[in-house]
Amino acid sequence: MLGAVADAADEDAVRAAFDLAGRVDHVLLTAGGYTGAGPLTELTREAAHEAYDQRVWAAVVAARLAAERMPAGGSLTFTSGNLVVRPTAGIAGAMAPGGGIETLTRALAVELAPRRLRVNTVRYGAFDTPLLRSVGGLPTDEAVREAGAELPLGRFGTAEEAGAASVFLMANTYMTGQVVTVDGGQILA
Repeated sequence: MLGAVADAADEDAVRAAFDLAGRVDHVLLTAGGYTGAGPLTELTREAAHEAYDQRVWAAVVAARLAAERMPAGGSLTFTSGNLVVRPTAGIAGAMAPGGGIETLTRALAVELAPRRLRVNTVRYGAFDTPLLRSVGGLPTDEAVREAGAELPLGRFGTAEEAGAASVFLMANTYMTGQVVTVDGGQILA
């Protein structure tokens, strides 16, 4: 197993990572962020393009380069967030590309099916990670516990629980074109 890190929107960097790997059986792309977040009236073309590049273009690049070297039975797994289906004010610019990922997942699943390659997406809720702690303003364990207590399961998920969804999609050879929500019921609250 090899993990590689690259700027996912930089095609040359992604190609170098794939060249290092050689044969690729499964790809998990977790690229993206909150670029473009803020009021619509303040959203700039540059921020919108950056958000698109970080998510959608990065997925297109990864899919194209992986498909060149992936054997039948391989898979691509992308990520989106539950704010795609339950938005809040001020995230249109940041979350529109997440919706694009979910659409791209279905389109690529159809296109790559004749090669027996699978494409899926995990739609994540909030998990107790460094990103949640920094962006969510939850710097301490106590702050995370208090905020998580309001959720249906009474807590945020763990990084291990988040990762298990991606492993499931890679391992289940009959899953393709699916968006699997893993959020502990957060979209229900």
